[in-house]
Amino acid sequence: MSIFSAQGQNDIRLSRQILSDKGFENVKVTVDADTVFAVIEDPAYRGNFRGPAEALKLLKKCFPKCSHYEMSVLEYGISKVGVHAECDVDKWIVNVDYDVKRVNDRLKNDSKTCNSSYGNIDVNLIPIVTLNNHRYDKLFEVGVFFAPSLETSLWKGNRLTVQPIIPLYTNLDKMNSNRNVRLGVASISQDLFYSGRWTGKVAAGCFYPDYMGLYGELGYHVNTNFDVGAHVGYAYRSLFYENKWYVGEPTAFTFMAKASYFDPWSNFQIQAQGGRFCYGDWGVRLDLTRHFGEYAIGLYGILTGGEHNGGFHFAIPFGGKCQKRNGRIRIKAPEYYDMQYSMVSYWRYEEESMGREIEEIPDKNRSAHYWQAEFIEKYMQKYLDGTFE
Repeated sequence: MSIFSAQGQNDIRLSRQILSDKGFENVKVTVDADTVFAVIEDPAYRGNFRGPAEALKLLKKCFPKCSHYEMSVLEYGISKVGVHAECDVDKWIVNVDYDVKRVNDRLKNDSKTCNSSYGNIDVNLIPIVTLNNHRYDKLFEVGVFFAPSLETSLWKGNRLTVQPIIPLYTNLDKMNSNRNVRLGVASISQDLFYSGRWTGKVAAGCFYPDYMGLYGELGYHVNTNFDVGAHVGYAYRSLFYENKWYVGEPTAFTFMAKASYFDPWSNFQIQAQGGRFCYGDWGVRLDLTRHFGEYAIGLYGILTGGEHNGGFHFAIPFGGKCQKRNGRIRIKAPEYYDMQYSMVSYWRYEEESMGREIEEIPDKNRSAHYWQAEFIEKYMQKYLDGTFE
């Protein structure tokens, strides 16, 4: 019997409303004995750990007599990680993994979804800055662009994205199509698995840089810090030039197998991948990334087509820690700004565009959409302990 027999339903309704008012969406809550079961999606708080930690704090206030918490955290309506927490007074113990079956089954039929995310529109005001120093006659080719991204989700696992790229300043040659307004991304994607260790996605449309076609990926969480997977694509070159839309011949079937390991002690993520890049060149890429909470800074190296390349990349916080939605349409800064620098060893990398990969979403980096359970657990625990803000 629930310890909330008298006020139980009122407390549950109140908790859903409180979570919704704080910016959480697709909210479900129920209580069994001293265990709170909850499902949340967090479009408001920056980082994949801050929102679930805030949700635990709110649930503790709503149900002070409970000590156990089971939570499924969603993205586009799909369960990404399961949070299992206990609280004794103000001391939290958190475990994060990919086991969401228990909480999803418990809330499947007997809890109302509050504050649905479907049909809401986000307008992300994304800046793009490019610096290219591969030429001898010019110190840098510079491009500053404004690339607002319009995004919505119409059903479970769905994502619709449209992103024009508008040049604000460039010193590019007149024949360079990047001087013109062009389409960065215009795509529809669908997640294939609703929960568990398997992840998968298919997408169709226009992708960055200057592609249109099909894209798919499949992944498996071997454990909480080791993933394996692959992605495939088949695309045409697609670009706007002199107010015309040109579609070229199919470039190549692209395929990449990859593996990623996150070490919770050092916060290093090691990612290795190999296969066929966008333009048909075969090769391998190795990334070593250090996560500093919300910051991700790393080095990479590529060997492809008989040539080698390397450089560094970073993703740093850009928008506010909380950008809550007020109404159906939200205009916001992106959560992270990311950039990759390539040393472009030999002219072939620039002239033949070697070592390139399809980007099917505008905010693809090593901080956004990073659902490594071991990483989220570590920073949720630090956040609840008060050692990370």
